Order: sequence, then structure tokens, then C-alpha cells
Amino acid sequence: MPIRNWRRRRVSDEKLLALTRHLGAMLGAGIPIITALKISADRCGDRTLSDALMKARDRIAGGVTISSSIRESPHIFGPVYCALVEAGEIAGILDESLHRLERDLSARIALRRNVVAAAIYPIVVLFALAFITTLLLLWVVPTFEDLFADTGAKLPWLTRTVVSLSHMLSLFGLPLILLGVSAVMIVVKILKRNRGLLRAASRIVPRMPLLGSILTLRSSARFSATLGALIQSGIPIIDALATTSLVVGSAPVAQDIQRVRNRIANGSSLSEALKDSSTLWPDLIHYIAVGEQSGRLELMLLRCAEQLERDLSDRVTRFQQMLEPALILSIGVIVGTLVLAMYLPIFQIGGLASQ
Repeated sequence: MPIRNWRRRRVSDEKLLALTRHLGAMLGAGIPIITALKISADRCGDRTLSDALMKARDRIAGGVTISSSIRESPHIFGPVYCALVEAGEIAGILDESLHRLERDLSARIALRRNVVAAAIYPIVVLFALAFITTLLLLWVVPTFEDLFADTGAKLPWLTRTVVSLSHMLSLFGLPLILLGVSAVMIVVKILKRNRGLLRAASRIVPRMPLLGSILTLRSSARFSATLGALIQSGIPIIDALATTSLVVGSAPVAQDIQRVRNRIANGSSLSEALKDSSTLWPDLIHYIAVGEQSGRLELMLLRCAEQLERDLSDRVTRFQQMLEPALILSIGVIVGTLVLAMYLPIFQIGGLASQ
């Protein structure tokens, strides 16, 4: 199946979480994996997921391992999911691995919902601002313009500017919107095809004020949670780092992880290999050093992931609180300017009449 079809038929994390929870519960109750997959396929309520589960069931019945069977559906089961299932399968603790995956998916969903919730408000406000501004320029301003034309008075410069904007929007509004959308699509397409530009953009964005720290925290939390879960499942650190680099969601962090893998292969510890990293949160490296000294690296990584997720939630909340008054002020300035521009000639005409 082509990769483009995988992207169109992805399964949401929420459905994957429900599947993982049900499978873990059934395996913990002693139900055979083939029966558990059949029950899950019948109850999942998603055609794509159901088909993948039935294919996995048939492959397992034919003698293929569970991890190998789900790797045939990479559009549903990512590298971390497959790695943890394989580790649990080898150790005979598949139900425990599924419980770890359940916790990982729950944390990922909660983190994403927090970020999305913080992003929804400014997006809604910006759309409302664009709608109100367009409404005023296309319908309200022309009405006032006709009124002013009957008076024959010279309009103030602010009013003339707003009227000119109204004319431009009525004449070129749709072409400008289409041009803007096309430009965005072209830029996105170029970035996807040009890996050099994509890497440059991925390095610039984390350096931006506020947004950069949020992205760094997010990548660090993902790194810590994923690596901790993989090591806890008994996966060697070299292999765990390779899998983690595929899911951190940041090209610079993934490159840093590959560099760290090479250092560890040459005998360095994880904390020493990470000490020069500029892409991860500094506190994370401190947690790793403590974990290596105490022999509980996986535990410290998971605890650090929880702390980073809390810090990220707080920072997103603060960012939203800082953005909210700025957006409200922008709406007041823009709408107030338009209203003032329309009423200035009325004030001017009223002043002349009183004289």
C-alpha cells in the first residue's frame, strides 16, 4: 500500500488508546491473543483498525510473532508501539507492555489536547477579527462613503485611507486570498521536498521567544517519556535511542540523538553524551545523570517526563494568558480605527454646521 494511503487512513490516538486498554485487560485475564484481536476488531468501530487487527490475527495464526504482524500496519502502530510489544513478547509480559503503552498514549493525548486548547482561542479570535474587519470594509464603509459623497466635503486622511482599503478589498479581495493560500501551499510543498530548508526552519523556530521554549519542552518530554518506557521494557539503550529519534517530532533533536548514539557506542554515558546538547531542556540532562548514578535511569526519565509535561502545561497556559490581552487590544485598535475613520467626517461636518 502506498505511503500516501497510510496518511489518509491513519487511526487516531484515542482509538489506539482504547484498543490498547482492551487488549491489555483481555490478555491480563488470560484470553489468547488471537481471540483478543478478534474481539477488539469487532468492537473497535473503525474499519481501518478492524482490518489491520484481522490481518494481524491471521498472520499470528500462521506462526508470525505479534510484533512482526503489527509492523505490517505502520500507519497505525508506530515504532515505539511495535518496540514495546516486541519487548513484552520476548519477556513474556505483553500485558505489562500494553499497560505501559496505555500510559504513554494517555500522556501524549493529554499533552496534545492541552496545546490544541491553548491554540484554539487565538485562532478563533484572529478569524473573528478578520471577519469583523472584512464586514466593516465591504458593507459598512461603502454606506458611509455614499453619505459623505452627497455632502461634497473633503474627507480626513484616515477616512480616505479606510475607503481606499475598502475599494481594494472589494476589487482584489478574492484574488489576494487565493494568492495567499497558494503561496502557503507552495511554501509547505517546497519545505517538504527540500530537506535542507526544512532542517533550517526546524532550527530557527525553537529559537523564537516563548514558542521556542514550548517546542523544546515538548520535544524533551517526548524524548524522556519514550526513552524511559523503552529502557524499562528491557530494550538496549542504543536501540531505544534509535526508536526514540523517530518519534520526537523535531529534526534537530533527532540528529542530536543520533550523535548521542555514536558517543554511547564509543563508551560514553548518556549524560556525558548529552551534556553539549542545545536541543533538549537542561534539567533533563541533570535527571539523567542522577538516574545513571543511582542505577534507576528509566525511573528518572519517566519522572522527568512527568515534570516536563507539567512545566509545558504551565508555560502554554502563561503563553495563552499573555496572548489574550494582546489579541483583545488588537481587535479594539483595528475596529476602533475603522469606526473613528467613519465618524471623523461627521464630526467635521457637525463642527462646520455649528459655526
